[in-house]
Amino acid sequence: IDALTSEDLIDPQQFLAWERSLPARERERAEAAPEEAELTGTTGAMKRYNVLPVAGASEVIWLDASGYELARSSDEFGLYDRSDLANDYALDAEGQATVRRVFTRFRRG
Repeated sequence: IDALTSEDLIDPQQFLAWERSLPARERERAEAAPEEAELTGTTGAMKRYNVLPVAGASEVIWLDASGYELARSSDEFGLYDRSDLANDYALDAEGQATVRRVFTRFRRG
């Protein structure tokens, strides 16, 4: 822009062009290992379930969207808390039941 005006400073197209010109940050993607679980409220007939964690003192209770308990796993290190409800988890009931995180909510700051 040759003659910059105050309108140019708030132009969304100018902002987007500036943002795209910034170098991209490289991020390491660490794949979380599946966590062993024990089926408690299902036979595992559907093989895969979307679940939510409810952290207890030393274990995690895995619930489906309706609130039914499907499995439990150990949480001896206290890795789960209420903030984990924002993430998505899947219970794989084939063979040894395992739970893995399939989506992580972006955390600011």
